[in-house]
Formats: sequence, C-alpha cells, structure tokens
Amino acid sequence: RARTAYKQILAEAVQANPLSFIVPKTFVRDFPNIIIYVDDRKGPILYDVWFWRLDKQNRVREFGRAEEGELFFDKEYASLEVVLRHVAAEARDDKDPENYSKMLGTTSVGELPLSFRVDDIFSRTQKRQKFAWMTFSELVAARADSEAEGDKAKRLSIAMAISEKGATALAVLAFALIAIPLGVRVSRKETSANLGVALLLVMGYYFLTVIVSWLEAKPELRPDLLMWLPAILFLGLGVRLFSRLDRA
Repeated sequence: RARTAYKQILAEAVQANPLSFIVPKTFVRDFPNIIIYVDDRKGPILYDVWFWRLDKQNRVREFGRAEEGELFFDKEYASLEVVLRHVAAEARDDKDPENYSKMLGTTSVGELPLSFRVDDIFSRTQKRQKFAWMTFSELVAARADSEAEGDKAKRLSIAMAISEKGATALAVLAFALIAIPLGVRVSRKETSANLGVALLLVMGYYFLTVIVSWLEAKPELRPDLLMWLPAILFLGLGVRLFSRLDRA
C-alpha cells in the first residue's frame, strides 16, 4: 500500500509540475520508446543530453547526443516538449539493430524536437506497474483480467507474485522454527557464530528464491508453485531441528 501511495503521489506531483520530470544524471525511462539522460539542467535548459530510441522489442535503433536542449510544457496539448540542439545521431538497421555491421551511419542536425503527451507517459507508467507492488486483492483482480484477455505470460507473472507473497509470509514461521532450536544450542556469547548462521540461512533462502524466479521463462515447470519450495524446505528444516532438540 505504501508503494502504491508513493506512485500516486509521484504522478500527481509530476502532473502538477511536468518540468520536474527530467532529473539530471538519471536515466528517464518513462517516455514511450525512448530513454533520455541529462547531465545537467538549469531551469528549462538542459545540457549534454543523451537519448536512445527503442523498437517494440526494446532494442536500440537510434542513439544520439545533443549539446543542449530546452524543456517546456504545452498546456494546450498537455504535452512535454523537448527541443534538442546541435544533435549528432547514429542510426541502426531497423530489422537487426544489434548488428553493428549494419550501421546506417551518423547524421548531424541543428535542432530536433521531441513531444510527449502527459497522458501517454502516465498510461505507460501504469501499464508497467510491478505486480510485486500490488496488494493481494489487486493481484486477484489483475489475474481475472489476464484470464479474460487470454494473456498466459501475464497470468504467470501474477501467479508468481501471489505465490511469492504467500511464501514470504510462510518463511517468517519457518525462520522462527529454525531460530528457536538454534538459539538453544548456540550460546548467546557466540555472537559471531550466530551472525554467521543467520547470514547463511538468509542468503540460502534468497538464492533459492532467485533461482525459481529465473524459471519464469519456462512456464511448463510451474515456477509459480516452485516459488513455495524455499519456504517449505526451511519449514521442514525447522521442524527437524525442533524434533532433534526434543529428543536431546
């Protein structure tokens, strides 16, 4: 909820003051099909502007750099206007932009205008909202929408986000079950040993979770169900440690 509220406040702030959208020394990725980087800015004047135009597969099809630019907001069309000056651009092959042997050459222009409608920027930002930031009820609603759309990839991503939230909640119990018997066996004076064991457990859980997340590209392996595996393994370890402690 805090992340969602933060995003809403940020959106309102940018809509109230669109000129603050471009921050110096930051890669601005919220423009449609383009990434912009500005080295410095003084008011509406931008200095040393870099830009990358992307295709539908997010591959760079054009790269350019401008000595300076000017930023202003067009209230009539509710658009953010960027005018770049003294631009040198490098074009790439549209079909194979990652093949540097097919470079189309470089060009220089005195002025290059760029226009971005605020509604397009925020609709794109909303589409890219991370499922990990949604609440459980929002995820359930999004899953229903994905099922209606027949989008299997989106449905899998949502299912993994739901499983990750549930598994993380279960992991709290699992770590508690592990910590109690370990706390009985390891003396409180052995701080370094306690710290070492804790780090190993946390890193082990994190490593297993990352491995499962890599399987999102292979839906046939059901990574949404495998997301529960690290928590279940640690839960089993906690139960085993408890049973051994009871026998001791």
